[in-house]
Amino acid sequence: MALITNQVTYRQLIEMFEQFSSDHNELNSFGYGALDALIESATEGNWDYNNYPKLYIVDDTPLVEFSEGQQVFNFQVVLCGIEFDKDSKRLYEAHIKSDMIQVYQDFLAFLRIEPQILTNDVLISNNGTSSGTSFIERFDDNLVGLVFNLSIKQAINLNLCAAPLD
Repeated sequence: MALITNQVTYRQLIEMFEQFSSDHNELNSFGYGALDALIESATEGNWDYNNYPKLYIVDDTPLVEFSEGQQVFNFQVVLCGIEFDKDSKRLYEAHIKSDMIQVYQDFLAFLRIEPQILTNDVLISNNGTSSGTSFIERFDDNLVGLVFNLSIKQAINLNLCAAPLD
């Protein structure tokens, strides 16, 4: 039996991220897991242009950290599109990057007003301050985009009395 807490679980975070992706007009798909899964689908040709732009959540290392009174989830947020126009390559790359920066700004705003975060003891680390590293044609499918680091902290009570023990 699961206990009711004021915490957000990993599964709930992934569901929130997926809901954002589904609701956002600029995004066509969502994925999560190891970065290898995104890379393998690209290098093996198992990709579909219709899946882009894409939000992909990578479990960062370490995924979760525990310290006195808090738990921190660490993610890399990959926002990417596919470069189609080889003639005006620089312009198209700038267009994708610009769009993905705006999507990440929308993502941070979404997280700040998401009810599961607002009603619990959950904080986006550094008030969402993070930096994005861009990449161009990193994989075989000509992905262009940015990678952001995101940490989500929440207060926890390491109390054995709350554990479901007999």
